Amino acid sequence: MTAICATPQFLVAEYQRAAELYQPALRLLDGARILLTGGTGPFGQWILGVAKAAHDLFGIRIGFDLVTRDAQALRFRFSGLLQAMDVRLIEGDVRQVDFSQSGAPLIIHGAAPSARETFEGKSSLDKFDALYLGTRRIAEHATTIKAQKLLFVSSGAAYGSQGSGGFAEDGCYQIATDLRDGGLMQGKRAAEFIAFETCRQAGIECVAARCFSFVGAGMPYDLHYAVGEFTFKAIKQEPIVIQSDGTALRSFMHLRDLSGWLLTLLAQHTQHAIYNVGSSYEVSILDLAQKIKKNLGSASEITCLGGPSTSVGNPTRHAYVPDISRIKHELMLPPVLPLDEALQSYAHWVAYDLKHSAVAASRTGA
Repeated sequence: MTAICATPQFLVAEYQRAAELYQPALRLLDGARILLTGGTGPFGQWILGVAKAAHDLFGIRIGFDLVTRDAQALRFRFSGLLQAMDVRLIEGDVRQVDFSQSGAPLIIHGAAPSARETFEGKSSLDKFDALYLGTRRIAEHATTIKAQKLLFVSSGAAYGSQGSGGFAEDGCYQIATDLRDGGLMQGKRAAEFIAFETCRQAGIECVAARCFSFVGAGMPYDLHYAVGEFTFKAIKQEPIVIQSDGTALRSFMHLRDLSGWLLTLLAQHTQHAIYNVGSSYEVSILDLAQKIKKNLGSASEITCLGGPSTSVGNPTRHAYVPDISRIKHELMLPPVLPLDEALQSYAHWVAYDLKHSAVAASRTGA
């Protein structure tokens, strides 16, 4: 995907709309400094984009200490977002980096194996190791500096592969330890325990956001994500082939709302330690393909091969949809972007990115 050297105006407008919607939380963070790990992916992109929009629109100043494995590449990729922002880059792997460079009292720990690493075959043990060691180090750092709050960006994968959807934070789910490709699932659960227990002993507020599936600018369309693959195919008028029977259930929240919910969880005192983050509007994989085709007016043919469901680098699950009753009941959150609008927004960005990216060339063999 392309570098975000100059942020396109339509994306600036989306960041600004998010800043307007989540202005109460952003105002609570005015003058704060945040240590952000995992900030180089789509989640970090949107957190930075919304923070910059809050500054541009309302004069809200939020500083960031951003951990990255490649500072030079990040400066190039996010140069449009970093302008006029107080962002200090800390270079290194989260498992070895010198966190003493940051004294930020608020921490968002989102560092995890990337989607591309999963797609390229990163082993389950390597995933577990990255999550376990990275979280252990960030939790110890939080204790050392007597941090105010740690927000751990966890995953709905922590619920395991069983269940029919509607995963609730206080539900009881069987978590098998012998599942193939269970590194992310087990790693997230272990990391949650480390974060909670370390912070509990130190008297630090700790919250875990169990994030599900998302769509929006920055989400890959050249990997194993169905929504990205379908959008790419529909734009190119190419056949959309679903390997399974298409009945698996998913839900998708726009990254606009993901960033707003995370910043709200960081800014506000919460009653619980774990919150689901995602959309409760479920859609089958086949219906998702049909929606994308219809929204784009594409001539792509959709075919279901009827094989077993598969998942790259993670255990297969039929339903992956959260119950968001807890967070909706406790926090005054605005309505999320409806799915059709979220898909249209994403398609707009993918079409833009294809014109400025090597992905188009690599996918077409040019």
